[in-house]
Formats: sequence, C-alpha cells, structure tokens
Amino acid sequence: AQSFAVYYALDRCHSLLAAAYREGWFDRRHLDASWLDDRGQLRLTLTAERQMIHRLVHTTDTIADRGPSAPTPNSKLADRLAIDFETLHRHSRPWHAYYTQDTATAITRLGLYLSYAHTLQAVLGASPRSADAKDPSHPPHPPDARTNNPAQNHS
Repeated sequence: AQSFAVYYALDRCHSLLAAAYREGWFDRRHLDASWLDDRGQLRLTLTAERQMIHRLVHTTDTIADRGPSAPTPNSKLADRLAIDFETLHRHSRPWHAYYTQDTATAITRLGLYLSYAHTLQAVLGASPRSADAKDPSHPPHPPDARTNNPAQNHS
C-alpha cells in the first residue's frame, strides 16, 4: 500500500493544475511553449526544479528498465517522487512567476507539475485519464478504505 504522502502529493499537484486551468492561464495548449528561453537556456533554474527533472528522468528510466511484466506500483519510486514534489512546490511556485509577469516560466513550471503527475501515475499503475484530459480537475483518487483497490474507486 502506498503512503498517504504519495496520494496527497498527487492530489495537490492536480489541484494546482486545476486552479491554473480555472483561472484561465493554463491548459494543455500552452505546453507547446518552449522550456527554453531566448538564449536557449532552460527556463527552470531553481535547484528544486532541476532535481525534479532529474527524478522524472531517473524514474522513467527505471520504469522502462523493468519492462512491461514488472509489477507496479513501486513504493520507493512513488515515495521519492512525492518528497521531491513537496520540495518543488515549496520552492517553485508557478503563481509567483505568473503574477510577476513571467508567464513563460509559470507555464513551464506547470508543465513540470503535469510531467510529475504523469510519471507518478505510471509508477502507481493508475489510469492517466485525468492527465490526458484538457481539464485536469478530476485526479485519480487513492484506494478507499473498503477496497484498497484504485480500480474500484469512483470519482
């Protein structure tokens, strides 16, 4: 069973994406914007942002190396992603960038949040239905106390 922190981080991520979507300054069409600035440098320069990018690449490689027959979920990967997301959220706030007129960085940060959600859902073996939706306001829910099975939850 996954820890509360894993599902809390995923729900928090989805809530932040949904809030930006509701406010009208983020949707999947914005993800076409470059993650690079005019000088060709990555817009995400904070240590927490770069750590999350590293963690996502490492996690994706680990999932790929396991192959399709490997069991999911992987608690250690999920726990590490959740910890890194909480650090990212503390230090890399999309709203601060957006309201200081750095819209490109704000959108890139939300793109990183969305990448996190996709990756954690892959680790958990959860359906990526909300990550593929235009409106990310309906995240998958953790197993309930009765079934302890994400496939049996209803949102």
